Amino acid sequence: ISVTSSNVLLVPLENILLAGTGNNRSLSITPTLNKIGSSAIEITVSDGTDETTQSFDASVFSAPIILTQPTNTVTMVGEATSLTIEIESYPKSTYKWFRDGVPIEGANNAQLLIAESTFSDEGLYKVQATNSYGDALSNEIRLDIDQIINNPDGLQVVVSTP
Repeated sequence: ISVTSSNVLLVPLENILLAGTGNNRSLSITPTLNKIGSSAIEITVSDGTDETTQSFDASVFSAPIILTQPTNTVTMVGEATSLTIEIESYPKSTYKWFRDGVPIEGANNAQLLIAESTFSDEGLYKVQATNSYGDALSNEIRLDIDQIINNPDGLQVVVSTP
């Protein structure tokens, strides 16, 4: 009898135990602690003459877990900026970003990219990650937009909104 795992980080071979004899056998699979995902398990039985193989998927599911929260950000008018969250989940999460409590249309990735910042982008942001096992809501963070004004004397002044 032999066994393989397509994802040895999730299901190491030493965590697949075969027990019993003859027609009375059992299989025990113990995934690695704090790992999620899927692994194809293949069992091959041979008596020296004939061989048969059986395959199945072993999956460990999880609601979204926030690994890295988005952070407060300051950028300049006209500059590109991004807000990012890092999530671990299985199955994969979907995302919804909010500005000042209102969903942002089309903002459905782990990274919210603002190609050209304007004062109207300023506000409080948060993101919700969801899968079929639950959801996670990030901390609320602040995006501030500043502007540089060039004075005729060559002096630069940074203007921040209150």
